[in-house]
Amino acid sequence: MPGLENDPALLDYLRQPSGTNESEEQFIVDLVFNGETELVGLPVGYAFGGQYRKTEFVSRGINRFSNPTQVPCAIEGDFSCLDDPNDNNFPTGPFTFLGQFPTAIFNQSVYALFAEARVNPFDTLEIVGAVRYEDYGDPVGATVNPKVSALFEATDFLSFRGSIGTTFRGPLAADISPAGTSFVQGIDAAGGAFKATDTVGNPELEPETALTYSVGALIDYRGFNFSVDYWTYEFEGRFALLPVQAIASAISNSSVSDGTQSVNCDSPFAQFITFAGGICDANTVANDISRIRTQTVNGPDVTTRGLDFSIGYSRPVGGIDLSLGANATHVLEYSFTDFEYEGLLFDNGYEASGFANYNRDPGTVSPWRASAFVNARMGAFGLSYNFTFIDGVDDNRCPDDGPCTQTPEFGPTDFGRTVDSFSKHDIFANLTVPIARANVRFTAGVENILDEDPSAARLEYSYDPFIGNALGRTYKLGAKVTF
Repeated sequence: MPGLENDPALLDYLRQPSGTNESEEQFIVDLVFNGETELVGLPVGYAFGGQYRKTEFVSRGINRFSNPTQVPCAIEGDFSCLDDPNDNNFPTGPFTFLGQFPTAIFNQSVYALFAEARVNPFDTLEIVGAVRYEDYGDPVGATVNPKVSALFEATDFLSFRGSIGTTFRGPLAADISPAGTSFVQGIDAAGGAFKATDTVGNPELEPETALTYSVGALIDYRGFNFSVDYWTYEFEGRFALLPVQAIASAISNSSVSDGTQSVNCDSPFAQFITFAGGICDANTVANDISRIRTQTVNGPDVTTRGLDFSIGYSRPVGGIDLSLGANATHVLEYSFTDFEYEGLLFDNGYEASGFANYNRDPGTVSPWRASAFVNARMGAFGLSYNFTFIDGVDDNRCPDDGPCTQTPEFGPTDFGRTVDSFSKHDIFANLTVPIARANVRFTAGVENILDEDPSAARLEYSYDPFIGNALGRTYKLGAKVTF
């Protein structure tokens, strides 16, 4: 209304951005020696050396409102939210739902030594052995990881390959720092209401290790190629956050999850929760959860196994260079052991393959993912067709004997119980034209020709972006110039 306009300075104050300015600098020194020699009459290729890595990570809020030391409470200049950690006045900052970002400066130095050798006992057999030593310093420590791989050419067109080795992942400096961040998250036990979550580092975090091995076969014959590989990863001490959903559900006295159910104040999991007013009594319900504390820990062991397939064929046909192929991955197993920490069982072990896993690691795991293509090129003109398939999953949050969820307002619902598979067809054409001293490549295409919609899923966007695509049919035009 004329004459009642807001002051531009006030509008600028209200429109402050939230976020961080982050930078990471790495200084890396590599020293590598390699060559050829003989051992018991066999030619041996070798390499050995060392590496030094220094990483510095700096994160600062982009303004004072993103910095919890400058504006810790909802109102600028108010510091009363810091007086009592158990009251209902929490240091969320003015962005409440977006959280804040404390200044963090982390440094980490890693020293490594490695050696590798390749030997051919026979013309048809190649064996490669390697070992790597890495020292992360205190408190992470050091590790030695060996690996052996082999390739055997059984015939001119058939080969077999395999490998076995161990891997090691040390925690980053931020993972073991006691500093942390605060955000909000929809909590299932509270009927999906957003609650604050505080994530802190863990100085006692130990390295994550894994045993990996694979075997496979390859066929390459007159333009036709095919390969199949069986692979396994066995993780121990996998890095994981204490699951906030499991913590909230563990204190519930009922299978109801609309937030009105009472809570067990004597539950050992209550130590991770701050309730409204800092009080938990007989009248406290799940909606009274105000904050949940979590941190990175060495979580459950994980085993994942699967099969990779690849097939292809290429040859000229009547002046056209034709190629076609397909790739597929089948997850046979993605199992988690019980999630135990400091004597508490946060979650029972489970199989993740074929499930959405929206409230647990590792997220959506489709049993099958596949793609196929056909490419045809004639001179400067090319045409390609692509097909993508992603297998569907079940929402593990839905019980077998009842509705997926319910709310006091709308009652029970089975929305998104099964997320159906998704497939799409794409076609692209390209033409390369010489112009002056440059080559211009024009492209045009249609993605998702059949305009397939993603299946419904009980997420904020009502679909699973790891399975479907909500863009529908899209058209693309492009040009690329090379000199």
